[in-house]
Amino acid sequence: MTRRCFASCLLLSACNRPSDESQIEKQLELRATYVGSMNFFGQASLFAEDGLLEVAGQPPVQGPKAIQQYLSTNSRFKVLDYSEDPQKPQVDGSKAAQTVIYQQHFRDPQGKSIELNGKLIISWSRSPEGRWLIQRLVTSSALQP
Repeated sequence: MTRRCFASCLLLSACNRPSDESQIEKQLELRATYVGSMNFFGQASLFAEDGLLEVAGQPPVQGPKAIQQYLSTNSRFKVLDYSEDPQKPQVDGSKAAQTVIYQQHFRDPQGKSIELNGKLIISWSRSPEGRWLIQRLVTSSALQP
């Protein structure tokens, strides 16, 4: 009976674990919250230790600390609204890929209201602890008139 109970408990715990896709979607929702609140530390914490941020026209930035410093250069801007339309992540073992369309409305330091639409291409990797982290995020955007 003890072996049967142990096997049942293992099976139930595996069934209750969220899918890789749902874990990635939660991380992406967290990222959107951090972007909207301009939480640069939070955004950077979602990257792997060797994770890359690639913004069009800028040199790549590697690692959470450098990414946080790079993002904080935008601290004088104010995000008014941020939304994402993500595709379902494509998971392959401990790697995943995802495309996200985003819209951002913000105010620049001079008070000008700006609309920005763009695309994120995100490569995810599962850490040894089981947490999905951004391995590479490539962003492209276009200003709206």
